[in-house]
Amino acid sequence: MQIGDLATWVSAVATWGSAVATFAAAGVALWFGLSEARKRESERSSLGRIHLWVVVAEVGPMASALIELCSFCQRIRELDIGTHLQDGDRSYLRELGRMVAGELLNRHLAALACLDPSIGEPLARLAGRAGSLRYQISVIAEETEITPQLHKLVLSWERQAKLMLDDINQSGLMTHEQMQNELSKGE
Repeated sequence: MQIGDLATWVSAVATWGSAVATFAAAGVALWFGLSEARKRESERSSLGRIHLWVVVAEVGPMASALIELCSFCQRIRELDIGTHLQDGDRSYLRELGRMVAGELLNRHLAALACLDPSIGEPLARLAGRAGSLRYQISVIAEETEITPQLHKLVLSWERQAKLMLDDINQSGLMTHEQMQNELSKGE
């Protein structure tokens, strides 16, 4: 073997050794990166389960309030124009508005990102609709007389409440049957 051949051979071995070491370093870095990603996903999943417990605790009473709101809306629509709302009915309506608002759900709105999109998206829509509905109810709860405009608003509330119940159903957290059971508990 000549010196030139030996130098070429040593250079080739060094190049291969460098390539193998680079490949091994990349593999170790990838392994560490994937390990960190698995750890973050595990933490996110745990956080999502905790937030889901909070959300589930809020959804049951909210569904009950929405079902009660639908019944209350039907009762108001049956009243004649010019009929005066009783103070008790107005207070009840304010309380329904408070229950429908899902304040706990709204406080944890950012946490919905930790949930599976099939659960988080309907709940985000639910939270958005809840705030709007509560505001409308609180304004109208101050009215003392049934007017044609109030009849229209009450019909709109009923539609919104049904959309919100559909959001709860789509989230998979409660079926319509479970919502009815939740309502019967309160009676």
